[in-house]
Amino acid sequence: VELQDYQKVYDATLDAPIALSSVVGICDDDLDTITITGRFDDKNVGNDKTIHLGIAGVGASNYVLGNQTALGDITAREVVLEGTFDKIYDGQTIVDPSNFLVLNVCSGDNLAANGHYEDKHVGENKNIIFTLDGTDAQNYTLGTWVYTGTIYQKTLTFAQKDFSKQYDASADADVSLSDIEGIADGDDITIEKAQYVDVFNLQPDATVGDKYLQITFAGADKDNYILELLPTAIKLRYITLQYHYGDEADYKVEFVADGETINKGIETQEVAYGFAVNYPLYNEINTLASPSRAGYDFVGWTLDKANLLGFTEATNTNIVDIQTLAQNNWTIHLYAVWQIQKITLQIVVMTENIANNDFAESELGGTFTFDGQSTQTRIECAYHETHTIVAIANQFFNFESIEFNGEVVSTRAEYQFQTSENATIKLNFARSEVSVV
Repeated sequence: VELQDYQKVYDATLDAPIALSSVVGICDDDLDTITITGRFDDKNVGNDKTIHLGIAGVGASNYVLGNQTALGDITAREVVLEGTFDKIYDGQTIVDPSNFLVLNVCSGDNLAANGHYEDKHVGENKNIIFTLDGTDAQNYTLGTWVYTGTIYQKTLTFAQKDFSKQYDASADADVSLSDIEGIADGDDITIEKAQYVDVFNLQPDATVGDKYLQITFAGADKDNYILELLPTAIKLRYITLQYHYGDEADYKVEFVADGETINKGIETQEVAYGFAVNYPLYNEINTLASPSRAGYDFVGWTLDKANLLGFTEATNTNIVDIQTLAQNNWTIHLYAVWQIQKITLQIVVMTENIANNDFAESELGGTFTFDGQSTQTRIECAYHETHTIVAIANQFFNFESIEFNGEVVSTRAEYQFQTSENATIKLNFARSEVSVV
């Protein structure tokens, strides 16, 4: 009996199952009763490995093995990886082994798979290179399977702190990388810009009020991260007055709310030497309210009368020395700082009492100019500005009137006005009567 070209796929056993079809010399009548047994010296993959042969079964005594041993091959067993290889960016190329299984591994074998992306950066359908590890890794192969995965951007978070600031006429924010949590060690990332932005249009905004904090990153690893906008605020600025040196004496603080009139609606505050006064002022009787001014928003107080529409100083403390107090009869003037309110005008062309958006352009009753120019129907301007609107009737239509917030203000097509509040301006046109002769 001679064995030819024996081969088996690794199965973690020493057994060498031998099909009679691979054996030469057994008579046809004995094929159903004879068994050829084989056993390798070890279980591991290899070529030309020794197989110890044996023969058994009814009629076995009629045969002699030509060789007690033969040579055969054990080929590597192919495994398949099943699961998800996607991950959130972590600054590493490693694929989390807990997210997938290695299938077709023989019971009791020590085998694991290690995966690495070609690079660490965010991307879709990125190639993954897998290697096998463990004491039995030599007996397995990954075959020709191609594995890919996606690395998603990591969402960073702000540290638990107050990122609001007092008004300083700037939209810039004081934020460092230590204020942001979740950046992987060693990553090339810096803060290019930190700004307060408007909550509606997300444009830089230095005014007092609710804001979003927006961070723009730079560096080779910036695109691997997302940082959501953080709700915060720019607050009223507070000025503290105190003595720098000099004699012990009391002084008083007078408030100028409109730029000219002292103590308009706000009482003079007597302040004892060695004490400070803060805005809003507080005593046992009441808390000082913010001043009001039509068309303006109150920002805070300043010592600089020439700078009533914004602060330029970097500090929120102004020191007033004893000499300055003496020259002003121990009186300090705090001037209110204001921001001009924005006025929104919505212009509506009315044709036969129907708004323009219900008509084709060719059917409109007319058009208009604003300060001599054709413009869009929504206009933003400053408080207390003077503007002129002119209604222009189309053919077969007559101009009738101009309304401000539902009140007729002019029956003339040209109307000049001052902005004082947000307004809807309606230009009314009616179809003209045509006489047929």
